[in-house]
Amino acid sequence: MKFCYYLVFTVSFLISVAAYSKESELKMIKIGTGNKDALAYPILSSICDTFNKNNTYSNVRCQAIATGGSEDNLDGIISKKYDAGVIKSDMEYNAYNGIGVFAGKPYRDLRTIFGLHNEYLTILVKNGSKISGLEDFKGRRIYVGNKGSGSRIMVDKLFAVNGWKNADFKAVHEESSDKIHDLFCNDEIDAAIYLIGHPNSIFVRTLKECNVKLIGFSRREIEKYVDTFRHISPAVIKRGTYANQKQDINTFASQLLLATSANLDEETVYNFVKIISEHYKDLQEKNPTLKDTSLFGSDVDIIPLHKGAVRFYKNSN
Repeated sequence: MKFCYYLVFTVSFLISVAAYSKESELKMIKIGTGNKDALAYPILSSICDTFNKNNTYSNVRCQAIATGGSEDNLDGIISKKYDAGVIKSDMEYNAYNGIGVFAGKPYRDLRTIFGLHNEYLTILVKNGSKISGLEDFKGRRIYVGNKGSGSRIMVDKLFAVNGWKNADFKAVHEESSDKIHDLFCNDEIDAAIYLIGHPNSIFVRTLKECNVKLIGFSRREIEKYVDTFRHISPAVIKRGTYANQKQDINTFASQLLLATSANLDEETVYNFVKIISEHYKDLQEKNPTLKDTSLFGSDVDIIPLHKGAVRFYKNSN
């Protein structure tokens, strides 16, 4: 009887050791996203869940990390803090080619894995504020987004084109996007401008509870900014995107891309893209923002694709 007990104990112990050993060999791919209330974090969390559940090719697993946004993610890829990250298309292009703030220090190892959703430059204003467009912002209390986010970088460019400085406004708020609701409902701001995908839970709640509305850009403004900035295009937030939104909102958009370093293992990237591609329809159903997107859309090749993504793309076409 004692022999049987020790035999069972020994077998159980060996199984546990084997399982622990296998688990300890797992390689975690860390992906920088954005703050938890923006869209990049839940979308990449969903993508990682899909990959982790369906990856039978290797011991690689994926983890979405909440960050400050595109700038943090790019810095994380360069410093190897993150294996990959969500980056706005114009920032990725500038970093690869050494343009703008990256002048003299191009990051030539930067690569694209695939494209994600578009982000729309979106303006919210208080009802009764008499703000009908961007030209009415001066002298008002405004929200511009947190430093380091792709949204804030776009807004800073927009303000630079117009020659605006913080002193031109009564107050400038720079908190993370999850504060937009409270800032409006507590009557601390008159307007907010933010680059974000739609529909978005922050905007759903703010539009419902804080007596605000969406406004757009004029055709002249859109043409001006599209001509000025690289890798943005005219876009529309379609009526009905939010409750009581009765008209289309004209604006412009920039695509988010999933980027990495050329040094990330080719087989890992190939399997990652393959699995996500095979389950993309399910991901679109779970994440409405991905509804009208494709992994290899218009801006995806503004810098070289990672060789693992190239291999998948060639094999599937």
